[in-house]
Amino acid sequence: MEIEDQSRISFDTQAFLPSHGFRWLYVSGLNSLWIGAIFFSMVMGIFILMETMLGANQFPPELKWVVASMGAVFLTIWLTLTRGAVKDLQDIANYGGANFLEINTVRGQPSPFSRRMELLVGIGLGYTISFSGRAFSEGSSLMAAFISPILDFSVGFLPGAYSTVVSAVFILVGICIIRTITFIYRQIQVFYKVANTIPIDLLNPEPLAVFASQPLRVFFGLVGITAIIPFTLTSSEGLANTVIPIGLPMIALVFVLFLLVSIPLTRIRSRLKQAKIEESRLITQALTGNRLALNDSRISAHQDEFKMPDLLYYQDRIHSVWEWPLHAHIRRIAFYLVLPPLAWVLETFVETAL
Repeated sequence: MEIEDQSRISFDTQAFLPSHGFRWLYVSGLNSLWIGAIFFSMVMGIFILMETMLGANQFPPELKWVVASMGAVFLTIWLTLTRGAVKDLQDIANYGGANFLEINTVRGQPSPFSRRMELLVGIGLGYTISFSGRAFSEGSSLMAAFISPILDFSVGFLPGAYSTVVSAVFILVGICIIRTITFIYRQIQVFYKVANTIPIDLLNPEPLAVFASQPLRVFFGLVGITAIIPFTLTSSEGLANTVIPIGLPMIALVFVLFLLVSIPLTRIRSRLKQAKIEESRLITQALTGNRLALNDSRISAHQDEFKMPDLLYYQDRIHSVWEWPLHAHIRRIAFYLVLPPLAWVLETFVETAL
C-alpha cells in the first residue's frame, strides 16, 4: 500500500502534509534521529562560528547547547511520530484489509485557513518561548526581551544575527509542538475508531500489538529525556540552571503525550479483556454439560472435534492471552530500558538533595 496513493489515510497521519517547506524532510528517507543530529550539528556550527567571530564570552556558553538540543529533539519527535503512525496504519491494513482501514479513516481535509492558523500559532508559541526565556535568564522585562533581536542589530550585525538564529530555532520548536498536537488529535480519533471496529482474534492477538507502537515510541523518548536531566546536573551549574526549568516541563509534556496516544491501546485492551471473559464463560458452560454454548464461541465451526481435554487446553490457552497487546521482546526491552535510567535518576537526585 503506497502512502502517496492513500491521500485520505496519509492526511490523518502525516503532520507534514499541510506544512509547506517541511514535507521534503518526511520523504527524504533519512532516519529521524539522523535528521535531528544533522540539525543539531548545523545549529551548533552556526553558533560556534558566530561566537568565534564575536568573542566566546559574549553569550552564555550553555545557550547554544540548549537551543540546538531543543530544536533537534522536537523535530525528531515530530518526524518519528508521524512516520511511525503511517507505518502502524500500513500494518493495520495488512491485518484488517485496506477496505476496512479506508472505511474507518475517511475524514474531511482541513481548510487552508486552519493550516495557516496552525502555522501562525506555532510561530507565536515559539517566539513566546524564546523571549520569555530570555527575559527570565537575563532578568529583563518581557517587552525588552520581545524586541531584543532588533536591539541586538543596533549593537552589531553578528549579535543581531545570533539572536535571530536563537529565535528562529525556538519558532521551529513552536511549530513542531503545534503540528504535533494537531497531528496527535487526528491520530487518536482515527486509531480509536479503528480500535473499536478491528476484529479481535484471541488465538492470534499478535497483530494487535501495532496499537502499542506509538505509546512505546513516546515512552522510550520519555526515558531518554529523563536520563538527560541527571547529566545536566553534574555537567555545569550554568547548563543545569538553564536545562532544569525547560527539561522538567518537557518531561511532563511528553508524559501527557504518552497518556494521550495510549487511549486507543487501552480500548484494544478493554476489548481483549471482554473477549476473554465471554469466551471463558462459554467454555465453562460447555465443560459443565451445556455443549450448545459452543455455538457462540470462536471454535463453533470445530466444536464437535473438541472433547473434554481439548476444551480444558483451549480454556488455558484463552486464560494465558495477555490483555495488553505487546510483543514479548518489546516487554523485555521496555523492562530493561526503564530500570537503569530510573536507578540513575533516583541516585542522582538523592545525591543532589544530600
